[in-house]
Amino acid sequence: GYALRQLRMVRPSLILISYADIGAGHIGLVYKATNWLFTGETKVHFDKAYADGRHPRSMTPEDREKGSDDVILVERSKKNRYVYLFDPLDKAKLRNEVLEYPKEVSK
Repeated sequence: GYALRQLRMVRPSLILISYADIGAGHIGLVYKATNWLFTGETKVHFDKAYADGRHPRSMTPEDREKGSDDVILVERSKKNRYVYLFDPLDKAKLRNEVLEYPKEVSK
């Protein structure tokens, strides 16, 4: 709450976007508690990665361009997308419709 209040004073027309990683078991309860708008899930994305487990950020430009035998595609986990509007009139600028908050996953 404090950070949002400070941002509102500095940038009253700011629009914030944040994501909760569904694959890590996060649905975004903190966003719901602080009145962010839920606008759905991200689309499916794939990242290039090394098959032997090396981190993809260590991938050489050559591997990214042409690929190699030890490079595979790994599906990225979906994320819940949340938007926070400092100015309620900015809601008309949203590209995605506002949806009901996702339900908590029972453990």
